[in-house]
Amino acid sequence: MDMLNHFLSEYPRIQEYLKTLATLLPLLGMFAFAGIGFLGTAGRILAKKRRRTSYDKGARQIVFLGLFLGWILVIGVRLWLFYMQRQNDLENIPPLFTEMVWILLVASVLTLSLYYAVWKRLSNYMVLHTFLGILSSTLGLAATLATLSLAKYATLVNSAESIPELEMLMPSWTSCFWPLSIAAIPLCLTMPAACGAIWLLLIRNHEDFGRDHYNTMLLWCASWARTAWCFVWLLFCLAEGELLWPMASANGLEKMTALIHSGLLVLWLTPAIIWTIIRHSAFPLRHKMTFLAAFLIAAAFLVPYLEVLLSV
Repeated sequence: MDMLNHFLSEYPRIQEYLKTLATLLPLLGMFAFAGIGFLGTAGRILAKKRRRTSYDKGARQIVFLGLFLGWILVIGVRLWLFYMQRQNDLENIPPLFTEMVWILLVASVLTLSLYYAVWKRLSNYMVLHTFLGILSSTLGLAATLATLSLAKYATLVNSAESIPELEMLMPSWTSCFWPLSIAAIPLCLTMPAACGAIWLLLIRNHEDFGRDHYNTMLLWCASWARTAWCFVWLLFCLAEGELLWPMASANGLEKMTALIHSGLLVLWLTPAIIWTIIRHSAFPLRHKMTFLAAFLIAAAFLVPYLEVLLSV
């Protein structure tokens, strides 16, 4: 451990990258897990409506991915909380807040586990099974929003500025915190579909349901991810506008600053463009690297998303 600490102290840039990765991966896992129940429910409903079993089978495959992510998150968050409490790094945060996040996460994972376990047994009781899927993702979404709020609260508590506690818990309605928080909802719909497409490509040889099955599911995942990501991008544009408007009104934006922000907004629109191209492809199975590129760009978006959310 001492050798590792010495190595990281010698190369601070690597240390920054590792910290970013340590923040990005759990956040990506939370967003991907939270909307799995919505995705599974939509798949089952489509299977009944269009009378195509591919949607039912594919939705069950993606829900299994959700179980895998969910249990990793439950164990990882518990270990992280135990470690942080031992180090007294959470002394400024009420224990009720941190435990509430973990309890919501556990409740969501247990509900999703039940949802998956009774998939075939409740095939004739769609209303009950749909309720379980929606309940699981609602709890997962609540856990994700609570995590973001807790991160925002911790940032304000540890800052040197004197901020009223009410404003910490409830920022001003004009703050761009709100469009960014609302963007968490479509993010919880985008990431399950984006991760689900990668997952289906990985397990295709293990669970061979035929080329038509995977073509159908990949097109559906691309369509779902594209539509939800458009809402994410629009809300992020709104937040960026609220953030930059005071600067533009006071002194005007520098040309380089405007170019950088415009370029980044175009970059964050790229996943939607890629998924649209895939959606209109006759052979989506040939777009393995294209799916991966869209997923990586969408995952990278979470870094500035979290930075802006915590800085406003």
